[in-house]
Amino acid sequence: MNLTIALTLSVIISILFAAFNNAMYGILIFVITLPTLLLFSHTLTPQKKTKVSTKPTIPKQPTNPSLRNLFAWPSLSKFRFDVDVEPQYQPILEKLAAHTIKNRDKGEKPSILTAYLIPDEENSLVQVKIANQTIGYFNISDTRSFRRRLSAKKLAGQATTCQATIVDDFHSKSREKFYRVMLDIKPFA
Repeated sequence: MNLTIALTLSVIISILFAAFNNAMYGILIFVITLPTLLLFSHTLTPQKKTKVSTKPTIPKQPTNPSLRNLFAWPSLSKFRFDVDVEPQYQPILEKLAAHTIKNRDKGEKPSILTAYLIPDEENSLVQVKIANQTIGYFNISDTRSFRRRLSAKKLAGQATTCQATIVDDFHSKSREKFYRVMLDIKPFA
């Protein structure tokens, strides 16, 4: 019941009461019935339930505001820099790779993702994030070279972005499938 219906019913009830009793009682009944009808209409109206999605989503860009509007390394379209990916990151990469590898299997170009390269002062490495999830770190040698490259661009200690793609491969001995992240930045010599 909305406000218009409650107001109309309240006026009708007060007019009927005033017709059979004193006019002063009609005003009093109007003042009493309007809030009462509104209260009943609110409590009797079923509340809309919000639908909660249980399906996980992969965000397109980080929700962290400090990771927006960063320096983007120029595209080389070569994807030769291999990130050291430890086994614990394989499930994340498998989910991220599903679309990329599907495109490649259809003969299309693999999907290009945005990687965030974040110098991590705590353990002196460079953290690599894709879709707001850590997928690996640069090794110590690459971290030193990358920090020198950042300093040369006057970006020391700042997070940057570059293009990335995920590729699947097989271990030579066990023939188990694993995923690698290839960045589109110049490899370190």
